[in-house]
Amino acid sequence: MKQYPSYQEQQLHSTSARIGGFLMLHILFGIGVMLIYEILSVFPYLFKMIFTIMRYGAFYQEYTVSPLAENIGFLLYTVVPSLLIVLIFKNSFHFRIKDFFVKSEAAVSYTFLSFCAVLAVNSVLSILISYFEQYAPFQMDADFSSYFEGGLGSTAIFLVTLIVLGPLFEELVFRGAVFKVLKRFGIGFAMVISSLLFALMHGTLSQIIVTFFIGMILSYLVYRSNSILPSVLVHSANNLFAAFTMFADDIGQIIILILEGAAVIAAIVFFVRGRKNLKIPQNSPKAYQVFFKTPTVLILLVIYLFQTVSNMLI
Repeated sequence: MKQYPSYQEQQLHSTSARIGGFLMLHILFGIGVMLIYEILSVFPYLFKMIFTIMRYGAFYQEYTVSPLAENIGFLLYTVVPSLLIVLIFKNSFHFRIKDFFVKSEAAVSYTFLSFCAVLAVNSVLSILISYFEQYAPFQMDADFSSYFEGGLGSTAIFLVTLIVLGPLFEELVFRGAVFKVLKRFGIGFAMVISSLLFALMHGTLSQIIVTFFIGMILSYLVYRSNSILPSVLVHSANNLFAAFTMFADDIGQIIILILEGAAVIAAIVFFVRGRKNLKIPQNSPKAYQVFFKTPTVLILLVIYLFQTVSNMLI
């Protein structure tokens, strides 16, 4: 006898399809923003080239993008696609200002402990990835050094994007939308799926590994605090710490090692003493089958995989 999907499975399939379309549109908006930006940024060069050739009969200057223009492009790519899909899907994904309101008295302690856990995970995994990166025949991480080559204004744009705007919009999309609409099908399921998609969005192998575990911690923080504000703050603090490591001198590196060591110890102590309170409601394995069989999700995963492989080969 043929078995028909239950009502909950139908609801999950519909929600999964919306998430797949939601994030594919996010990718398309990102591509559109970068295409428009590249076209506009090349106009001054083309105008100068045409004018110079008409006047002098030759033109020898190579086309280059200034660090300031590169950081403006990074800002637009980070903000515009996320802002557009939040506005378009604000009713479908129930975006509300009240999602930022902290509704748990334990939010402060969970926020601090989550930051320690994020810092510990980042530190340990970064060491392991650095070791394997020496033997990897492909690119595992992105190079951000060019973003710091401009002046003060250029660097400020990059840092504001990295520390403030990036965390805000990424948390809105992945914890404020994806995690929120999936959690009725199981908290553990919502944590894993939202973290996986959050990780794959970053597009490099090392970032995928690290951000998956960071995403799990941030999702758990949202679950416990019932607000995305703590996850935005922890995400911002983590990016601020990462930026500090890029600038740190010898004394700064010592401070970083001390903080990372303290975070690892705090995370271990918290886990050992509070592991009984870390229990997450169980969910059916069927939920994963339904999600990964959804056509739009499969297409989204192929796009993310193509993006990651492309970055590895560059």
